[in-house]
Amino acid sequence: MIVLGLLVGHLIADFYLQTEKMVLEKKKYLGKHVFHHTMITLLVVTCFYIGSGHHQNLLYHIVLPTILLIMFHILIDLGKIYAPRIFPINIRTTYRDLILFISDQVLHLLSIFVIAFFFFDFDIIYFWDQILSLFEGESIVLAPGERLLFLLVMFIIVTVVTGHVIRILLGPFHPHLALFEGKYTISGHIYSDTLNQNRKQQSGISEEYSYLLFTQQKLSRGKTIGYIERLVVILLVIQGAYGAIGFVIAAKALARFKQMDDRDWAEYFLLGTLTSMFLAIVYGMMIRQMI
Repeated sequence: MIVLGLLVGHLIADFYLQTEKMVLEKKKYLGKHVFHHTMITLLVVTCFYIGSGHHQNLLYHIVLPTILLIMFHILIDLGKIYAPRIFPINIRTTYRDLILFISDQVLHLLSIFVIAFFFFDFDIIYFWDQILSLFEGESIVLAPGERLLFLLVMFIIVTVVTGHVIRILLGPFHPHLALFEGKYTISGHIYSDTLNQNRKQQSGISEEYSYLLFTQQKLSRGKTIGYIERLVVILLVIQGAYGAIGFVIAAKALARFKQMDDRDWAEYFLLGTLTSMFLAIVYGMMIRQMI
């Protein structure tokens, strides 16, 4: 229970209370980010302390775990700030950012396990056996409170966390896809000086170009569509309706049909959609085993 609670607190502080500006200038806003994590962690640990119903040591079960977890968090964040310097110059920024993001989240998760083990009697051996049983096709029985926290964790992972992973994987939006909007036509005329100097003939030369302008509002709408898309796919997987997933893909492709003429856009769209669908199917299978 405490692990799920601390994980929910970490995800909320990392993905809801941390703005885009704070992410880009992490060193500058590290203090503010740590303050958010301290308040959330303190709230979670205090709620668990009160809910346990035991008159335990306040210092040992609230103050020390909070301080140590925040210290772990500061060290991990500082490592993420300075880690890009150790990567080879020729490595792609996309791969570097993805590796750093995954490593950062794994280290935060391990720090939560360590704190839960030393201060809240978290049984790591039992937890590992439960994880292994998932791969053997067995289900894990969760208490109602644990099930609620697990679903909350999965909701955050399915929406904002996965959206962030896909955004890193896709890289920056290609500049030429977001410069112009609408259509324009270039048509030419040729003049015949063999028959009549004043006579002109319409040429068959005609080219039409189409461009789309992606405003922040449209990109935000696309992000919301991605959230809903993954949630729908997860529900279909839980119900075993795998065939219906094709209709979700078809509906999304139909809405972007005209843009598929641009190869860069088509590749950008397909990579994002396939990644989103793959992760949603994996999440759906995991949730089905858990509930």
